[in-house]
Amino acid sequence: MRIWILDEHRHGLIGTVRRCWSLPGVRALAPWQARYEWGYAYGALELGLGEAQFLFLPTVNKACSALFLEQIAASDAQAEHIVIQDQAGFHLRPGEAGVPERVHLIFLPAYSPELNSVEQVWDPVKDACGNRLFESLEEQQQAISAELRPFWESRSRVKALLGNHPVHTCANSFSSNVKAKA
Repeated sequence: MRIWILDEHRHGLIGTVRRCWSLPGVRALAPWQARYEWGYAYGALELGLGEAQFLFLPTVNKACSALFLEQIAASDAQAEHIVIQDQAGFHLRPGEAGVPERVHLIFLPAYSPELNSVEQVWDPVKDACGNRLFESLEEQQQAISAELRPFWESRSRVKALLGNHPVHTCANSFSSNVKAKA
């Protein structure tokens, strides 16, 4: 059994102004442009082994959600995958067409981003892409990939981010109870 926490991040070519330091009395200037092109980074962190999965897609909808769930399911074809996600309207629901076999969906309570550990992955992405202009979405996705690379290369980085997540604690106690009864 593998437990994943999933989230999406919208990125685009409109400049994002982030806080920055400047000398006293000097106004900090940040570049900004109004180019309306968007993309989405789907991300999921696995609680047990500390794996990470990411996928860039042009939009968010049920078909894109299904693609990302298929990627998660393909990461370990023999496992049962429990995917925890928010209640966005473009997420698939249990029993809908497009939910891969061996994937089970659980939803977080409404308006509770603090329960979704993947939200913490997007902060360094926002910092790396803030106060910068990109010529294309591909260039921006390369910068985002550079920030995400430590998560898919280092399981210890994912485990440190997840820490003692409440879901992790519950899953460990549940699995020890199952082993004790067996």
